[in-house]
Amino acid sequence: MSRRKLVIPDSLELLLDTICNTFGAVIFISILLSLLVRESGVREGVASLPEEVSAVIAARNQEIAQAKARQVALELQLAQQQDVLDRFASAESKGLANEILAAADNQVQLLEQKTDVVDGMTQAESQALTMEATMKQQAQKLQQAQQQHKALLQEMQQATTLSSRTARIPRIRRTEKFGLAYMLHEGRLYRATTPNGEIDETDCVRTEAGGMTRIAPRADSGMAVPEESIAAQGHAVERNKLQARFERIDKARQFVRLFVSRNSFAQFITVKDALIEQGLEYEVILFSDGKAELFLSDQQQESFVQ
Repeated sequence: MSRRKLVIPDSLELLLDTICNTFGAVIFISILLSLLVRESGVREGVASLPEEVSAVIAARNQEIAQAKARQVALELQLAQQQDVLDRFASAESKGLANEILAAADNQVQLLEQKTDVVDGMTQAESQALTMEATMKQQAQKLQQAQQQHKALLQEMQQATTLSSRTARIPRIRRTEKFGLAYMLHEGRLYRATTPNGEIDETDCVRTEAGGMTRIAPRADSGMAVPEESIAAQGHAVERNKLQARFERIDKARQFVRLFVSRNSFAQFITVKDALIEQGLEYEVILFSDGKAELFLSDQQQESFVQ
């Protein structure tokens, strides 16, 4: 914003011009007077000067006279301008002009301060935008890191599940222990022989045919085995019932010989977990023809347990 200037009337301008001219004339006249004083001491030698020098001196004297005349005229004009200034330029007008100039200076200062404040706000806003962009980038990096962490957790969980399943598969080894027969058929568990070596006719039906003893599951007996694992606390009753099926088994002399039908593969995992939890060795044998029946023999077969 440009500073407003006080417009001085034309008469004041003429007055200032006259004053400047007057001062110049006074200085010039002073110089001429000093020259004249010097000339008064050398007048005696003037007569002997050549005619050309005399002409120059005459010309200078004429110029001095003209300058004096101009000085008188300028002094007259200065007096006239001073009179005009005294008439129209009062003290109140001068004070008002000074107040206007001070107000203009204050406005300029306020404008400069406002500009400084706007610059500071602009810099602060720029820094805020930069910080916001940086925070967005950090948030994106954090989100990516969280996704990677989640993926790693899933991989670790899968690896842990796989390793736990693998750890739960015992190694096969030969045994000379006595096997107790159990049948897993149509999702139900039947005990064929008791730990005493007798046939459990509560779960099975015994028939004699051609000098051989045939054992088949009793339709209205056996224990229903769920497909899902019963290791959780919510299945405590089912887990206790299943473990009761393997009570009184001598781990040092006996093992479980489990015959499984193809329609009971889903329940086999549950039974296997119960056997491992009780620390019992077991042998898995599949019914080949789909019929759940056993034929007893006096000969002890070679067995491989897990």
